[in-house]
Amino acid sequence: LVCVAAACVTGGAAGAAEGTCEERHIYKTQQDAPTDVNSVMALVTKRVNQELATVVKVETTYEGDGLHRVVGVHRIRAALTHEDGHVGCFDYLLHVEDVDECSLPPRAPMAHACHPSARCVNTNGSYDCACPEGTASFLACEGAASAAECC
Repeated sequence: LVCVAAACVTGGAAGAAEGTCEERHIYKTQQDAPTDVNSVMALVTKRVNQELATVVKVETTYEGDGLHRVVGVHRIRAALTHEDGHVGCFDYLLHVEDVDECSLPPRAPMAHACHPSARCVNTNGSYDCACPEGTASFLACEGAASAAECC
């Protein structure tokens, strides 16, 4: 990445890796967050195109492979090539907010799969199924095809 445009604070190509790009924020719920590399690139490219008319190329990078629908804040660097050839960058901070799977309608995407007799307990980024006393616990469900087999 080369961050030499007004949006960046850097010494040029040699300092690009350590360069600081202007931060922008994107907020998504876990349900609406990118699910794969292509959707991350599409999200960032769309945002860049909304903000800057002269960009002809966008290259995105981010660390790790746990970005997809993972609750938290994720830094995505967008290297931007403009029509006149100058290069700049933005750091998009993707804020992925938890979805309460327990409160979603039964057939909704990301709805919990707890047995009807179990109590759904929302956690940060997921959920647990709490089975009634005297029945199998959620921890005893290891290896089951679904939580519906556990209680």
